[in-house]
Amino acid sequence: MATFSVSITPGTTTADVFGILTGGDPSYESDKYRAIDLYIDGAPYSLIWASSPGGGDNYFYDTIEGLQPSTTYSYYAVLCYQEYPGQLTPTPSPLTESGTFTTLGNPTCHISVGSNNKTIYWNWTASANTWWNVGIDGAMVDYGQDGATSGSGSYTVSSYGTYRVSFYVSYTDGTSGSDYVDITISPPSINSFNVSQVLIGSNQAYYSFDLNADGWYYSIYEGSTYITDGTISGSSGYGNIILPFGRHTLILTVIFSSTDPSIQDTIEATVDMRRSLSNAFVYCTVDGVTDWTSTTPYVYHNGEWILADSNIYHNNDWRN
Repeated sequence: MATFSVSITPGTTTADVFGILTGGDPSYESDKYRAIDLYIDGAPYSLIWASSPGGGDNYFYDTIEGLQPSTTYSYYAVLCYQEYPGQLTPTPSPLTESGTFTTLGNPTCHISVGSNNKTIYWNWTASANTWWNVGIDGAMVDYGQDGATSGSGSYTVSSYGTYRVSFYVSYTDGTSGSDYVDITISPPSINSFNVSQVLIGSNQAYYSFDLNADGWYYSIYEGSTYITDGTISGSSGYGNIILPFGRHTLILTVIFSSTDPSIQDTIEATVDMRRSLSNAFVYCTVDGVTDWTSTTPYVYHNGEWILADSNIYHNNDWRN
């Protein structure tokens, strides 16, 4: 029994048609060709002649052109034969195939970049392609002929500055595409350094810092007094320290390279370690009456008594 099948492989603006007939009449005359009468969206498109005449098996191939990207089409295929030269007739028990196919979108490519100190990192995506390459300031630093549709890589530049990272790709449909990103590579630095008292009345403080590149080692001092230090994993760090009550200005120093200690940055942060007096009595004079009170605490300031309902900084100490 004869078997007839048609498959369509779409591109962006074209589609390849493959047809196969197996098990046909092997005595079909050797000077006559079979053909596929192909309809696209209900309209006649073309006759696709068999690659060779006669016999019981035939193969058909053609390319549909003039299609629109990202568009779905229907097709209908009828197997025909030459009843006599110059005349095509559908097979007696019509062998047909029908279905739909969707063309590909316009080929696209995109590259995104980042950096860590002098190392540039990139990620890219692209439509089906035959080869691609990545360049930095016009010099190719990575390439492939593997048809991959995504990839990543890195490259270390010799100095700080602004670089153009470009991506070029050759698509399977014969066209090409490109994309680029300009990136400025700056010396590593500390983005932020924060210190805060964990709880009023406590000598424990919490510190955290954020960097614009991976760090290696940090230290915290108050003036020349050592507070803490440690190694860094990644581009941030945090921890707890013990400080006496009062105001403190801490100095954070970060070294970014284990091989070049000169690559470093320093920043300061101030923290007020406040002592809690919420349960203490205050000796006050209010409206001419002197008394110990815990309900209406006043303090004498600039010649007048002020209700102490906010934090008061006195003798290098915060009190409330």
